[in-house]
Amino acid sequence: MSEVQKLIDRNIPQDKITVITFYGAQKEEIEKLLLQKRLHKVSVSTVDSMQGKENDHIVISCVRTEKLGFMTDKQRINVSLSRFFFLSFQFIFF
Repeated sequence: MSEVQKLIDRNIPQDKITVITFYGAQKEEIEKLLLQKRLHKVSVSTVDSMQGKENDHIVISCVRTEKLGFMTDKQRINVSLSRFFFLSFQFIFF
C-alpha cells in the first residue's frame, strides 16, 4: 500500500484513488490493509467490477501465481489499463 500512500503524500484525495485487482480475495485483503491505515475513502475493485467506471488515479495490484490466469484475458487487461484519467501507472506485486 506504499504506492497509495505516495499518491496521498502528493495531496491526491483518497476518493480520487482506486486500487484494482484481478481477484476477489485479494480485494478483501487490500480493503483490510487500507482500513488499518485509515484510508477508508480509497476505493478497491476487481477488474470485472471496474468495467464502465474510472477514477483519476488507478493502482493495479497483481499477485504472483504459477499460471498467468486472468493476465491472459485481453479484455480484463484492457479494462485494468484504461480506467484512469491521469497517465500514472502503479504496478504492485504482493
